[in-house]
Amino acid sequence: MSRDDEEKAKSAFSEILSGMSLNERLSMKYQFDITIRAAVTDERYSAFLNILRATTRASWWIDNRGTALAQIIQAMHTEIDAAVEASKPVAEETATLIRDAQAEALLKPAYEAKSTQIAEISLVGKQLRVAFPEKNETFRLLMRGMGFSWTDPVWAKTMDVTTGNPVDRMAETAHRIIGAGFMARLYDDDARAKAISGQFEPEQTRWITKAAAGSYAGWCMITWPKSDDLYAPAKRLLGARYKDGRIYVPPGSILSWNAGAARRRLPDELKPAHAEIRSTKYLIL
Repeated sequence: MSRDDEEKAKSAFSEILSGMSLNERLSMKYQFDITIRAAVTDERYSAFLNILRATTRASWWIDNRGTALAQIIQAMHTEIDAAVEASKPVAEETATLIRDAQAEALLKPAYEAKSTQIAEISLVGKQLRVAFPEKNETFRLLMRGMGFSWTDPVWAKTMDVTTGNPVDRMAETAHRIIGAGFMARLYDDDARAKAISGQFEPEQTRWITKAAAGSYAGWCMITWPKSDDLYAPAKRLLGARYKDGRIYVPPGSILSWNAGAARRRLPDELKPAHAEIRSTKYLIL
């Protein structure tokens, strides 16, 4: 990094530090030279500063108050590289292709959208993400109701065996977002088609599984979404115990299969027995 670039970087970072007290600055272990070396280039350092400016969660600053900036840069290398790549100019032909893809992937509600912002839906590894650059209470409640958690700067939900096909989850997420009056962008063709038609497998949110560890290891664990109120019927099961939002039932207890709201869906491997179970009044757990 040239001396001029270094001076610019120092000036830019001083703006961030200007709002901190002396103790706060010291707690950040601010060592400019080491931080510059960790960033490697001025572009990466500028991207790092932009990420810091956009980080508004107090918990993040508290959690990292004793961490050297050079270490934070190393931990953020993926985000920094992505920000640098996104800031690079693109050829007009490429830009046109990007605009066309964005237009094709855009889904709009049937009536006027509640916001001009677009919810960007993506699947990164086993994490389903929704990026929505606006603080909107209606949207927040929608995401919470679908089991997403805020992981700055996106809403995120981990995909596993209980969440089903990720394509269906992307489709259902988009379908519910546009149904709530917001615009969504979904690049996966199959998921987008399902979101438009509504022909996706809804997420199964009520489960009976075997607890693998903890004080109730080996017991049957009953889980349900916050939108359902199954505490009372589940708690009436013989020997039932409540812990951390779940009901644990010892092996040998009897669950009334026709308990209405307390009915459950079995994992795929038990589907052959599904017809027999549905014809019985009780299920031995």
